[in-house]
Amino acid sequence: MSLYGSKLSLARSSLYAIGGSGGAQLMLIVAAPILTRLFTPEEFGIFAIYVAIVTFLSMGIFLKYELAIPISQSITSTLSILKLCLGLGALIGFLILVALYFFETEFRSLIPSSAHAIPLWILPVAAINLAFLNLWRFWLVKAGRFDIIAISRGSVSFILLFVQLTGGLLKLGSIALIAGHVIANLVTVLALIATVFRKYFYLLYRITFGSVKKAIVRYANFPRYIVLSDGLLVIGSQAPPVVIAGVYSLAEAGLFALALRVCLAPVAMIAESCGKVFMSRALILKTAQTLPSFVFSSYSLLIRIAIIPFTAVAFFASDLAAVIFGESWKISGVYISLLVPSIVAIFVFVPLMTLFLVLEKQKMELRFQFLIMLMRMIGLLVGVFLGEIYWAIAMYSLFTSVGYVIAGYWIMSKSGVWMTNILVISFFELIISAIILGPAVWLIFYLNLHNEIISSWYYVLLGVTCMLTILLYSCRLKSSFKKLKDIDLGVS
Repeated sequence: MSLYGSKLSLARSSLYAIGGSGGAQLMLIVAAPILTRLFTPEEFGIFAIYVAIVTFLSMGIFLKYELAIPISQSITSTLSILKLCLGLGALIGFLILVALYFFETEFRSLIPSSAHAIPLWILPVAAINLAFLNLWRFWLVKAGRFDIIAISRGSVSFILLFVQLTGGLLKLGSIALIAGHVIANLVTVLALIATVFRKYFYLLYRITFGSVKKAIVRYANFPRYIVLSDGLLVIGSQAPPVVIAGVYSLAEAGLFALALRVCLAPVAMIAESCGKVFMSRALILKTAQTLPSFVFSSYSLLIRIAIIPFTAVAFFASDLAAVIFGESWKISGVYISLLVPSIVAIFVFVPLMTLFLVLEKQKMELRFQFLIMLMRMIGLLVGVFLGEIYWAIAMYSLFTSVGYVIAGYWIMSKSGVWMTNILVISFFELIISAIILGPAVWLIFYLNLHNEIISSWYYVLLGVTCMLTILLYSCRLKSSFKKLKDIDLGVS
């Protein structure tokens, strides 16, 4: 009997992964209009800086050895990695706490003065929480238990919102936002340990130092390359709120953080969940001739899903933001529109870039993560140089998308997919999506220009056109899912 139990099928895994992440992020999106009326943009700005720091600290807690859990070949190897991670977590977490204590002045000089209200002791606690949550989720990826991952994501979102909403009503300010993040992760980690992982801990006593040493040597490429790789990724993704707060204002950083929370962050989480499912299946197909067709079909599906809804987001986000979040948050809708290129790139290429792990191309992943980080920072700095914050966000988004496209296309070609086929399907999907979406977009623009002179029949035509657009879009998605299902059945 397997240590992990039975794995779920690709279809059910996808359903749980997307449903879990989607449900968790739906709660955050639904609560956002309430949160924006309880907290100011400045308070969101402080929270954004806190999240950036914690995310950066957490990514090296286990020196990325947790990434070896899904590809470990035996129960002994898996438990050796787990024992190694537990030891590293205790050691590195303690070192972070000591460093923050002795170098508090130097650390605070690196962040905007308006964010000095963040208590330093909370940072290592929050970082360790986040690291352990990711560790258990990689274990669950190995087990194929995407249903439990989905439940854990839902619990984090529910507890986070409960604490933040309660703190907002009590007028606790940014402390309530930070407390929600810490408590939600801590409670979920403890719940997973108590309900899922407790029964495995007794096996750790049987793991010798020799087994742990073998794991250290066998997976040495993870700390050697991926710590720096993920560090660059985190810097690229988390630096913008800090830079915006320093160059423009804490309020602008808060508005930008809301745009990320409502739009980019949910997409990134869904992409990460899809990436875990994709990686789980790609590991099985690694030595099979069907891997290129699986990668190509997955790319086709992802780009097909992304184009139409995100184009609609680009057109209508600025109009909806004031109504949904309140007048003081209206400008965040413009930021969401400007972020659409990076949103599409993350949604499409983050799942596919798990191929770097599957194909053991960690060294190349480091180089591409450096490229993506460099593109992000260049875009942000070019925008800052141009002056307006709109330019900063637009250039950041555009340069980010270019970095992801380069990295994604390269790793897909290494999996056996021909570059010509990638370019052809990309162009084809753009043309078909434009044909499907074009009539509805044209009618909406016409309405905005001639609102006072058109008849009521125009609205009927617009409604029918939008329904037809949704129907055609759904049919195309159905055919893509069928192709993936056929590949899954072919190797099950």
